[in-house]
Amino acid sequence: MNSIKKFVAVALAASLAACGGKQDAAEPVPATEVPVVESKPADAPAVIDPVDSLSKRLADGGYATQSGTLSDGRLANDGKDGYLLFGPYASFKAGTYTVSIKGALLDLPVGGKVRMDVASHKGQEVHGGVDVSTPGELPTFEFTLSESVADLEIRVRTTGNAKVNIESYQVAPMKKP
Repeated sequence: MNSIKKFVAVALAASLAACGGKQDAAEPVPATEVPVVESKPADAPAVIDPVDSLSKRLADGGYATQSGTLSDGRLANDGKDGYLLFGPYASFKAGTYTVSIKGALLDLPVGGKVRMDVASHKGQEVHGGVDVSTPGELPTFEFTLSESVADLEIRVRTTGNAKVNIESYQVAPMKKP
């Protein structure tokens, strides 16, 4: 039994004993075998052949959306709340990067916003982003990965009735001064 399973078994046995339950199945675990909990989830995908740049035209396909449709090479939201763009779940090297999304915020209801960000670990860890609340071209933003990741995704989340379109995006290493 590996050390994590032993730790769980001992914790379960201790809980049962505290409640008057039996403690038949658990083996005591010496203090030297108490596992160190890692910051990454145990089921995190392996980082395979990470890259340090990515460029994608949405007209070429291979994008994911909850709230958009592709027309004339542009992904435009359809008036629903949700992710206009997310993915591609690429392996990326540690480093500092810029994200450029070619597109525009054409209209936004009062109090609305468009959130552009970069996430990994199934969307649970956000590495950087920007809120957009005025019409115009979508801004460039930067983010930093302290370690390589296996599932980097670029996300654009819109509120209902916002008018946003996207042609392409690019992730590139930050140029050093």
